[in-house]
Amino acid sequence: MDERTKITYVDDPTIDQPIDDWFMNFDPRQRKEIMLALDYAQNYAHGTSGHMAYMVIARFATMVEKYARGGDS
Repeated sequence: MDERTKITYVDDPTIDQPIDDWFMNFDPRQRKEIMLALDYAQNYAHGTSGHMAYMVIARFATMVEKYARGGDS
């Protein structure tokens, strides 16, 4: 299974897969952490341990993805 499937970016449900240029520069474990942060921010965000870190990672991933697609962050 492609680890990039079914990603929803924060505040932009139209983006469902990252552009490889930035995402694939991370190792598999780091990519999984980014995906976990995106899933947490979109579907849970209930204030668990690490809440702020997940929210920052998800927001940053969304900003990078929008920039990679030529849009404003």
